[in-house]
Amino acid sequence: MNHFEEAIALFRKILHTVPLLPTDSKDDLKEIRQLVRLASQYITALNIKMEQKANATCTRGFELACYFTHLDLDPRHLFLGLKEAILMGYKRGNFKTVAVLCRRLLELAVSAKLPAAMKKITGKIKAVLKKCQEKDTDKETLTYDPRGSFDICAKSFTPVNKGDDSAKDPYCGSVFCAEYNGEVSPICNMVRIGADAKGLTFSAARTL
Repeated sequence: MNHFEEAIALFRKILHTVPLLPTDSKDDLKEIRQLVRLASQYITALNIKMEQKANATCTRGFELACYFTHLDLDPRHLFLGLKEAILMGYKRGNFKTVAVLCRRLLELAVSAKLPAAMKKITGKIKAVLKKCQEKDTDKETLTYDPRGSFDICAKSFTPVNKGDDSAKDPYCGSVFCAEYNGEVSPICNMVRIGADAKGLTFSAARTL
């Protein structure tokens, strides 16, 4: 088992443990839902990284690096993900797409609390952005749209555009392409995708 697989197992253990946690208030439930969201997003992120490693030399690898940056992760991890995607895309000649990634990284450096060491590279990113703006072309034909509005299918790691048919994991909220409706969710391995269920809810304890 590699480090990614070990981390996925730990995050999945969190998802399996959460339903057993006592909740005394709706505030507790809100925090628990945030924990479930965090764990599910990191499971998807780690799965994407393993898929990216397997496709490191092809266009798909770059696209996966880009999709990684659209997950709801810690700002530091998003920053590192954007940096990696920028380096990959620039080497592959996808300057138009990289320009968008550069702008996102620079915006993140301003809006998020990041270590000083991370913010130091913004000067280099600005230089990369300037070169990309001058070239303004993509060498490869990409399915990734840096300006698109989409979710990421947690199984195929492809975009699910707003308005497209899709299905959700009723427990953690992960989104899937409609073709996976009815399958066991690969995120938590607990529920079926698209099942009619409420997910985590709170109800006050009743005394007799």
